[in-house]
Amino acid sequence: MTKLIKLCVLFTFIFSYHYSSAEETPASIHTQFTSEPIILDGYLDESIWSELKHIKNFIQRDPAIGEPASENTEVAVAYDKNNLYIGVWCYQEDASSIVAKFMQRDFDDWSVDNFKVVISPFNDDKNGYLFIVNPLGARTDAQVISSERANRNWNGVWDVRTQITDKGWFAEIMIPFNTFQFKNVEEHTWAINFERNIKSKNEEVIWQGWSRNHSINSISKAGKLIGIKNIGYAQKFELKPYLLTGFEDDVENTKVNYPFKYGADLNINISPTLKLNLTTNTDFAQVEVDRVAVNLTRFDLYYPEKRDFFLENQNQFAFDFGHHSNIFYTRRIGIE
Repeated sequence: MTKLIKLCVLFTFIFSYHYSSAEETPASIHTQFTSEPIILDGYLDESIWSELKHIKNFIQRDPAIGEPASENTEVAVAYDKNNLYIGVWCYQEDASSIVAKFMQRDFDDWSVDNFKVVISPFNDDKNGYLFIVNPLGARTDAQVISSERANRNWNGVWDVRTQITDKGWFAEIMIPFNTFQFKNVEEHTWAINFERNIKSKNEEVIWQGWSRNHSINSISKAGKLIGIKNIGYAQKFELKPYLLTGFEDDVENTKVNYPFKYGADLNINISPTLKLNLTTNTDFAQVEVDRVAVNLTRFDLYYPEKRDFFLENQNQFAFDFGHHSNIFYTRRIGIE
């Protein structure tokens, strides 16, 4: 019995050592300023990509947790005055096994090969931005709030180009600094992490934080992006006006009407940590139709919010008390 206990302790020690040593792989990526124009085409043939050090130490979360990735994945990060650039090399021995079938924005990333980037400019272990791309260049993005929750209704300004070859697939990602909120300091240290999903093998590999207790949204387990200097904070605003008109022919009263409606949403970044959102005559016409539901209860039906203005940072007003709860139900706003 004593020998069994000693063996169990030894096994636990070995497993813990293996776990900790794998987690202690280099946890920072250095970026570099480039004055060379980067052409967004997915070929990664600019000289800056060969000058930068590539990170390659991706670890499996699934199926063989803790083991090195079965396919080679490399990432490098560069920046210029206005944009952050991420180069991605997703090598694959059998390129014909790449799974890619979506082109629309906010595609279902769980069912195809993809590459994910999470960035936290405030490096606060909680909040950040998630960017996902598939081999066809389709994009999905989200705001990460309170580490694990993500607002998938957020749409950032960014772009990507990809190429599929017999060696795998490759991507060039460009994210304008204006897409982020960050502090106005001379030198920045941001949290960053990368994840690749290889659907044909059901394999999920990640750079940092490969434990199954965490996900790519776990900012506290991310690595660090080092080397961004003197980019400054840009005060920006976003104006989204709309104009609606139509034609109505009232045959019974022999009357012709031309209904007319206008309005706008205005978003202003007052400071890196304060944003002002204003709306007037919120546009109901440009949202998808709700699913028809028959209510046989004495309680009201709750429909998902689909207007852009009310989707902005909506997770800030959501809390978990045993079940998902909201401070207020936004669909009641603007209804006569």
